[in-house]
Amino acid sequence: MTAINSGDPTAINNGGEIAGEIAAPVGDTGDVFEQAFTYRNGKTTVLGLLGGEGGVFSGAAGINSSGEVVGSGDNSASDERAWKYQNGTMTDIGTLGGPQASATAINANGQIVGFAQTSTDADHGFLYTGGKMTDLGLNIFPDAINDSGVIAGQGPAGAIVGTAGHLQSLNGLVGAGSGVTLTNAAGINDSGQIVADGSNSATGQNHAFLLSPS
Repeated sequence: MTAINSGDPTAINNGGEIAGEIAAPVGDTGDVFEQAFTYRNGKTTVLGLLGGEGGVFSGAAGINSSGEVVGSGDNSASDERAWKYQNGTMTDIGTLGGPQASATAINANGQIVGFAQTSTDADHGFLYTGGKMTDLGLNIFPDAINDSGVIAGQGPAGAIVGTAGHLQSLNGLVGAGSGVTLTNAAGINDSGQIVADGSNSATGQNHAFLLSPS
């Protein structure tokens, strides 16, 4: 077991590189803020703030096999924005027309998912690929994307899965009469297995579920 200083890890890639957030000083001011970091082979790298010394927070949410990191943080205007960190540079990937966005996951192909505000400040899910942000719909909150581009997360009717333009409720795929209601799909692997939160009416309790394609 390895201690990672005082960091709060949130993701790990296949190479064992960890991403998360850690309290660290900013620039020459000496002020300490929560900032995104990576940890590999005993070395912690602080990724900095999207707004430079004008920002006060950044946090990593995902890291892929190439070491590309995504997350969210405030910019110099104090708006929370989604960013991608690659080759030493943290880049704002934009919004869907509103002031705020947050990136939650990135796959090996560099496809990013998250949610962002539109010009009416409504929360919509997004898929970012090839420099373009695609709107996934109102109240869609993606949590994961596998290397085939299959997205998992939460929608208005609970847990969702699918590709851009073809998202569907996981509850519609669970056998009728199971008594299970899935609220959020938190992860999906390259085999299509999904982990989700939900409840079982037979026990009246919340459970974690593993769903495997048949």
